[in-house]
Amino acid sequence: MSSLRLIKKVDGTGATSVSVTDVFNADFDIYKIEYFCVNDSGSPKGASLRLINSSGSVISSSLYNRAIHQLNTNVNFSETYSMNADKALDAFGNMRVVPEGASGVMWVFNPYSTSAFTTIIQTGFMNWNGSRAGTHSVFCLKELTSVTGFQALLTSTNLTTDTYFRVYGLAVK
Repeated sequence: MSSLRLIKKVDGTGATSVSVTDVFNADFDIYKIEYFCVNDSGSPKGASLRLINSSGSVISSSLYNRAIHQLNTNVNFSETYSMNADKALDAFGNMRVVPEGASGVMWVFNPYSTSAFTTIIQTGFMNWNGSRAGTHSVFCLKELTSVTGFQALLTSTNLTTDTYFRVYGLAVK
């Protein structure tokens, strides 16, 4: 038997980044993040992810790997890979202004552990400029460090107040 416990809900602030801090700890090994992201731009932008270590610093070293499988509704599927990047590029998907946006679920494994890499599995849906796509992704931080939070960031526009993140701990009994 297992159960989810809500740890924190954070809303967007109209800034280029939103940090969700103090959510990963020794209480759980697996976490669920539910998200909905929109920006204040008329053009689509991708929201990336960086993790935050136990000292409160955003990890921006080139140690993020990603693989994204995108199932587009208007064209063939696409696959995107990157290694040794300074962030998990487009982890939260591509989005625009409301009602278009990106939503999904991430499962985070072993973030607080210093003996295992933090790994994330994501499933989501994106809607931008009338295009739609489902995504399935895997992200890994190749650093043995204790992670206590994460940051969603855009490079040239802001996440609006319609954006939110909910973090749950998964208790396994």
